[in-house]
Amino acid sequence: MKAVSPTIEKNVVASKSVLFALKIMRLYEQLCSKGTDRLLATHLLQSGTSIGTLVREAELTESKPEFLDLINMALKDAQTAARCLLLLKEGDYIHSLEYDKLNADCDEITTLLTEIIDQLQ
Repeated sequence: MKAVSPTIEKNVVASKSVLFALKIMRLYEQLCSKGTDRLLATHLLQSGTSIGTLVREAELTESKPEFLDLINMALKDAQTAARCLLLLKEGDYIHSLEYDKLNADCDEITTLLTEIIDQLQ
């Protein structure tokens, strides 16, 4: 199969999304052990870990429209993860410093995904 994605950007976003997913998984474990609302924690886990899955699927596509659809879905999940993180911070479930670090990672992934989309449209 021939990938249609830009090589440099996809590798960067793929590696950053894996690291982000690992951080989200650790946060999920912490939140669950504290008895935090499992619904919000689970929603964060799903959106934060699916970004990398969608990027990987996009790498394997053969068509530009399919690639863009998957990258757009990854972007939507990154935005959902950012909203979940904000709710956790505002609800005092995570400290501002932890939020700042995770949100910066999420913003960086969002920027990379947006750049990929812009390059191909």
